[in-house]
Amino acid sequence: MMRRAFDKFRRKIVDQRGDSMVEALTAILIAVLGATMLATMVMASVSVAARSERALSASYAEETALMTSSANSNSITVTMPNGADKPGSDTQEIKVMYYTSNNYTYYCEGQSK
Repeated sequence: MMRRAFDKFRRKIVDQRGDSMVEALTAILIAVLGATMLATMVMASVSVAARSERALSASYAEETALMTSSANSNSITVTMPNGADKPGSDTQEIKVMYYTSNNYTYYCEGQSK
């Protein structure tokens, strides 16, 4: 079986008569489909990369604006329960630096630099 397939393939390679019209059109169709799929994949990847770059740039710009904004000194109160076996809760006041910029908010414990 394998020998017959190999002989048929060898005769096809050695044959000098050329390909039939159907074989040529099929080969062209396969080449065109491959090129179309490649172009589609390249365009899709370029689109995704551009969208990702825009989102990353916007995120970096917001983070930079947040870190360069002026800080407000605020105090917050943290309430922590004592646990299931103990009634009541502990409260503690913590001094924080509070930064805001557009949609971002950042808290930092301690004094401003």
